[in-house]
Amino acid sequence: MSQTQDRMSTLDAGFFYAEHHNVPMHTGSVAVFDGPTPTRADLMRLFEAKLPRVPRYRQVVRTAPFQLLRPVWADDQEFAIRHHVRHASVPAPGARSSSRPSRPSSADGPPTRAPGADHGRSRAVAQTVPPGLRP
Repeated sequence: MSQTQDRMSTLDAGFFYAEHHNVPMHTGSVAVFDGPTPTRADLMRLFEAKLPRVPRYRQVVRTAPFQLLRPVWADDQEFAIRHHVRHASVPAPGARSSSRPSRPSSADGPPTRAPGADHGRSRAVAQTVPPGLRP
């Protein structure tokens, strides 16, 4: 498999270097669905089918030694969707605080994760960073 690399713009690199555990740059969203919760396997198949449309989600950030050059996005040769889709149980109805992504982003993986959860209805919680930011 060939390695694709795309250097970040100056603005994107600035945001990348600005992110810190006290300054998270990711966004989160919650989608609530009526009906049964899709299985983790169903979600992984759905996301895997959509990945060719968003190649950035299969890439990781690589930095130059001593940060002499802007970082590049590089294909993640070890990408596995199973590391990015998680199933989580939710507290009793009304406890909405568990709906937000609670883990900071990591420079070691693609810029999204979407755990699934259910209690009568199903929901997907997604944590995403814009292109150019630390995944």
